[in-house]
Amino acid sequence: MEGFDGDGKRQRRMTVGEEVASPAMIAGHSPEATTADYFVPEDRGWSSPGVECGPKIVALASLANLEPPAALASVSYLSRGNVLVVAGGARERARRAAELLASSLHVTLLDAEPVTLPAVAVWTGRLEGLTGFPGEFEKPRYFAYRESICAHSRSGITGCNACIEICSTQAIAADGDHVKVDPHLCMGCGACATVCPSGAMSYQFPRVAERGAQLKQLLHAYRNAGGNDACIVFHDGEGRELLAAAADAGRGLPARALPLEAWHVAAIGLDLLLPAVAFGASQVVVLAVGRQDREYLAALRAQMVIGETVLHALGFAGTHFALIEAADAEALAHGLDALEPADAVCAAATFLLSNDKRTAIEFALEHLARQAPRKVDEIALPPGSPYGEIRVDSAKCTMCMACVGACPESALMDGVDQPLLKFLERNCVQCGLCEATCPEDAITLAPRLLLTPAVREARVVNETRPFHCVSCGKPFGTQKMVEAMMGRLAGHSMFTEGLALRRLKMCADCRVVDMMSAKDEVSVLKMGREG
Repeated sequence: MEGFDGDGKRQRRMTVGEEVASPAMIAGHSPEATTADYFVPEDRGWSSPGVECGPKIVALASLANLEPPAALASVSYLSRGNVLVVAGGARERARRAAELLASSLHVTLLDAEPVTLPAVAVWTGRLEGLTGFPGEFEKPRYFAYRESICAHSRSGITGCNACIEICSTQAIAADGDHVKVDPHLCMGCGACATVCPSGAMSYQFPRVAERGAQLKQLLHAYRNAGGNDACIVFHDGEGRELLAAAADAGRGLPARALPLEAWHVAAIGLDLLLPAVAFGASQVVVLAVGRQDREYLAALRAQMVIGETVLHALGFAGTHFALIEAADAEALAHGLDALEPADAVCAAATFLLSNDKRTAIEFALEHLARQAPRKVDEIALPPGSPYGEIRVDSAKCTMCMACVGACPESALMDGVDQPLLKFLERNCVQCGLCEATCPEDAITLAPRLLLTPAVREARVVNETRPFHCVSCGKPFGTQKMVEAMMGRLAGHSMFTEGLALRRLKMCADCRVVDMMSAKDEVSVLKMGREG
């Protein structure tokens, strides 16, 4: 039977529980047919002939039992019949595309080398800038954005720029305290969701929950069919072509390697890597084929370093995550052969993956910690990790609470009616806005993963005594804040008089009353009238 996988690709599927047909049962083949006569590498998960991969076949077939993914919003394009084809490194491919499109559209080809093509306007030159949209079609809206938890900026101070910096099509731009995405420019790589620390930017093709259902089903069926040391292999369309060629050449995937196709491999972040291991995978491999942007690969490696740091600290030995760059079957086989199965959990997780990035990771971490060979309370993480604490220098902090106003995740809170600064580590995404906003340079970031219940409990990171107005006795600030203010203004010409300096110790109401009652005191207004 046919169906659509989570990425919208049409593929052959079998119903779980059905027996795999023997050569004699396949239409058009006799019992004497050779393996090459009926070999379909896709149906065998891109394993080569002769490789015993029964559990893998059963696991891949079981994906047909999943509900189809929920419909996505689409993005429409409309042109007036004009198409520009830009010839980059693949000039012959660009020229063939231009000729094919010329039968129904007005085509212009931009090529660095002169060429003559029938019915195609050719410009010779190099592209320096481009605006507009190609063609007439619809595509999925690949992303969703929740600005309420975006850590980009507050009050003109920049915190997280990760999505803007990694977007190769410049579809994401700053928009005040948040960002904006041009859905027409978005190509659906998902790298923005991968690097987003808060989950404000999320990938939709498929959603994390839908991909999680695939992982859970695939690994469950593989394990129940007798499979061991499962290795999930994420690949894209180009990767599919390489896997097919490798299988045909006898250098296909091992029996334990379970392929899952993605629209773009840059979308495979920590919210899929760690849950895959929690669901029972020994390893997760991301296959990069072709000319992937180096920024994408760097981001994937950074995600894998964080995940591997956590697993090793918990006592799970081996290489659990690998990025394999391969241009041919030999390179693919070499990369896979170098991977020995890594330690896996004894009992697979049963939770459903959430579309919320941090919730998905949190569930995976809780299960991995319960299954861990080594029990630890906290794990030091690499710089730039989206988890950690803040450290407040109480000698510098004046309790001005600027950091509370800057925090986009409610990780920092005031004491309401008490001069307290509280911190909730579970909410902290290490965006650095509090650190950049603090006028006293009293805050530093400390990336780590806290695995005790304290991660969900607000704790006091600084406190001081309230300061009471010297006139009415009402509390209006903190002792440290008033002392710091007096220390800075004591030498100012406007505060040389004792009365003026004393007003700094008054609440706003008493300060106004005192200024109005001191009629003989020199003031700015009087100086203006006398001048």
